[in-house]
Order: sequence, then structure tokens, then C-alpha cells
Amino acid sequence: MGMLRDINIADFGCKFYVETGTGKCVSLRKAINIFEKCFSVDLDLDMVNSAKQLIPSAVIECGTSVDILEKWLQSDLFDLSDSVLFYLDAHFPGADFKGGEYDVCAENAVPLRDELYLIKKYRPQSPDVIICDDARIYMTGPFENGNVEWLQVPGGMSFLGDIFHPKYISLNFSEEGYIIIDRRFSF
Repeated sequence: MGMLRDINIADFGCKFYVETGTGKCVSLRKAINIFEKCFSVDLDLDMVNSAKQLIPSAVIECGTSVDILEKWLQSDLFDLSDSVLFYLDAHFPGADFKGGEYDVCAENAVPLRDELYLIKKYRPQSPDVIICDDARIYMTGPFENGNVEWLQVPGGMSFLGDIFHPKYISLNFSEEGYIIIDRRFSF
């Protein structure tokens, strides 16, 4: 699980922050004083309740990242001209904090493709930045925290080019790796 240690999220100049995968609130704590409003979703009710107590000014909901993300994107929470920083880190529910299995074939295990399709569907030309955690489960490379060949998502990152033009996509190899999709200057 990445912690955005080497990425300064304030540098992107976005108005809103949306994360999938609340976890222990490490990233949300960084975001809460930077963005106008922060949103977080987690499948684990205990983590959601803990996060709500820790950061009461954030909107934090319990559910699958895909369902809650779609709910937020369909609403009028953000204008299409608003810039949103999406931090997509909802994968392997229960594995990082509760000792569950890391299984790429399990239900809700790796929702990144579906999350990205939703962002593209509801915000097709919005000046957003999308940071996807754990690039190393989609490919091997010089990741700071090493590779995980045993946990590769079938097909890797091949779906990315179907959703966003490659010119908006970059890789950062710090920690477990990040896929960064920066659409702020593309429209």
C-alpha cells in the first residue's frame, strides 16, 4: 500500500480529493488540509467508522469502490470543470490490514479498470489527475519496494490505453509504484 510519500499532492492544484481505499487514513490525512473537500470509500466498516472519527470533515462511505465512486460521479458534487485528484488504492480488501489473501481473481480484488472507466464515463473531458497505487501488480520494473511477480494482474496495464491516451500516462517507481494520469492540460 502506497503512502504518496514522494508525491506532493498539493502540486497538482486540484480542488477536490477522492480516494478509493481509506485504509488507516494515511493519504486522507495529507489531503484534508489541501483540498476544498475530501471523499473516501472503503469496504471495511471498522476502517470507515474509525476514519469518520479521525477526520469528521471528510465524506467517508462504506461500500465497494466502484459503487460509491459511481454514486459520487453521478451526483452534482463536482462540476465537470472542477479539477479532482483521484487516488485509486482500493484493492485486495482485507489483505493489507486484516490478514486476508492477496488473490487477483477474488471479488473486488482489483477494481482499477472499472474505476478508471467510471471516471472516463462521467468526467470525459475534465482536468483531473488520477494516481493509481501499486503499479507493481500490473507490471515488473525498478520499483523501490521490489516486484511481486506472484501477484500480477492478468493482462497487466493493457486496459489503460483503451481508456486514456498514452500521452497522459506516466509511471513513478517510488514505493510500490504509481500510474499517474494527468489530464489537466489536455483540453
